[in-house]
Amino acid sequence: MEQNETLPTAIQSAIDGRLGMFEDRLARLFYKLAVEMDMGMSAILDCIQIDADYLRKLRSDSVKNVKATNGLLTFEQKAREQLDDGAGDDQWQD
Repeated sequence: MEQNETLPTAIQSAIDGRLGMFEDRLARLFYKLAVEMDMGMSAILDCIQIDADYLRKLRSDSVKNVKATNGLLTFEQKAREQLDDGAGDDQWQD
């Protein structure tokens, strides 16, 4: 019998099938998440006016925060950060 360093075809086919199902499920979930995010952002933007410079700064800060936490930033951490910085509710009372 010849030595084969790769997986047998049947096992490789089964793994590929499972990975394909997993990929399809993730794609559906990401699509649903994107729709929900779009709805939320649209609702918020319908209510407030945001300046383009503010959005650029917000994106820059968000990228920095995600990189610093390796994507493990939570809503609670952001809320504590806002309170510690003293920004709190004063930021919205212009």
